[in-house]
Amino acid sequence: MAKRKGKIEKLSKQPLALVLIQIRFSPFMNIKDYIPQIQEKLLPLGFVNCRENPSLEVRITPNGPVATDSKQWVFSSFDGYENVIIDSKQLTYQTADYDIFENYYARYQQICDILVSSAPTFETTVLIQRLGLRYVDRIIPLDDSDSIDSYISDGFCVNQASVFGSAKKICTISQAGEVNIFEDKKGAIVFRITQGEKGLFLPPDLMPNPPKMKKEIKPDWIIGLIDTDHSYTAIGPEKYNRDFLENMFYGMHDNSHDLFMSIVSEEGKKKWK
Repeated sequence: MAKRKGKIEKLSKQPLALVLIQIRFSPFMNIKDYIPQIQEKLLPLGFVNCRENPSLEVRITPNGPVATDSKQWVFSSFDGYENVIIDSKQLTYQTADYDIFENYYARYQQICDILVSSAPTFETTVLIQRLGLRYVDRIIPLDDSDSIDSYISDGFCVNQASVFGSAKKICTISQAGEVNIFEDKKGAIVFRITQGEKGLFLPPDLMPNPPKMKKEIKPDWIIGLIDTDHSYTAIGPEKYNRDFLENMFYGMHDNSHDLFMSIVSEEGKKKWK
């Protein structure tokens, strides 16, 4: 079991909208040969829908950019709240149905084990290039007298330029830094706090093919988003190792949790308690 920093405070009315966990690895070009086996093994976990998405991959070469056709497979749960995304360079699991990290990571580990058991050469041939863990929380005011800023600690609030008056558009603040994850491994953590225009329900880069949201956002709602994006980029060759991944992702979760709790004001914690 991964080492934890300490007790993790949980909000019973957590504002979490989406969680995404991802391993990016060196190209495993014959992944398409193993998709039928992966699909068969994902079915008992509830991923009953599968679709194939064509995509375009651009590589920078000495002769300039080269575009090649690529494929991506998306496996979705029956209720639509979970997606598994697989292609030759990544394994991503995203969900809108999140309770605690222990359960979430155990499910991702099952998905990783399915990939490893379905593609016998995967574990011994790929190198880990990047790990990612991302949380998107929504701030939805309770009523007209409730403000988005009241949920955010001083120093993190988004200030609107007065020139816009009441015609508010998207306004974001963002900060990034380096943090320790596990042993001597360090990673980057970025947070973005956004007050969105009407209809914004996820960060724009997550809009394509998201899972179904647990709480739908009405088109006329103006909400806030807290986007916590933690990553680790391998500096040298990093082999696929189950224990290493577990320790890294637990460390990334604890860092993300600590940052989120520092962003949320005491008033916000009381409202979400």
